[in-house]
Amino acid sequence: TRWNYVYNVLARLSRVKISIEKVLKAHKKHVYLLSDDDWNLLDNTVEFLKLFSDCTNMSSKEKEAVSSEVIVTIISMYNHLDSYENHDYLGSVAKEIKTNMKTKFSHFFYDKPGAKEFEGTYLVATLLDPRYRLILPTSQRLLAREFLLKEYNLVAPSPPPNDSERLQRFNERPHTSQAKFPFLQQMKEAFVREMDDSIPGGNKFQAELDRYINCTEYDSLLESDDVFKFWSNKQDEYPLLSPLALDYISIP
Repeated sequence: TRWNYVYNVLARLSRVKISIEKVLKAHKKHVYLLSDDDWNLLDNTVEFLKLFSDCTNMSSKEKEAVSSEVIVTIISMYNHLDSYENHDYLGSVAKEIKTNMKTKFSHFFYDKPGAKEFEGTYLVATLLDPRYRLILPTSQRLLAREFLLKEYNLVAPSPPPNDSERLQRFNERPHTSQAKFPFLQQMKEAFVREMDDSIPGGNKFQAELDRYINCTEYDSLLESDDVFKFWSNKQDEYPLLSPLALDYISIP
């Protein structure tokens, strides 16, 4: 926000340069006139701050901002700061800002022992956004994949029992002939067996995730494409991954 204020003031000042000089000259206030070097410094500063302003405005638009753009935004800012590394006037400032940003956001990218606890939400959201996932290096994609698999296993239902476990459960239940309502007992047992068969295992989720990651066709999506529509249309193809992807990308 502070950057935005400075950017807006300096950008406005640059746009009205001619008018300012006319007014100062008309009132013989030449002492307040900026030199060409001063105007160049001002224009360079405006150009430097523009990306920060754009990123701030983008993230503040609640209906447009999605979590998968967080990592993309940070990487874009790193690249922008690198372009000023050898700048005479802004080089040291750019280096300092990037150092501070890396300290603040490193736990979004890496899982290092002894460092700040890894926060994989935004890395996963980027992986699950086919428009941006290629921006992630292979190491970050693998890290996002492992994080997502761990998160899924925490909330996923238990894997379906094998035949011997089902037989043991069945033998532990009251026999139908001993039940007060035998027909009702048969229906309950049939329902339980059906539920057991329908519970998805973690291996199915992993298979869906790997299939999505390995499908290079999705990388052709444009930045203007709707990622929510993409996953909504993939619910039949990815019944386990699709709802989770929509949840991650929707995180503010």
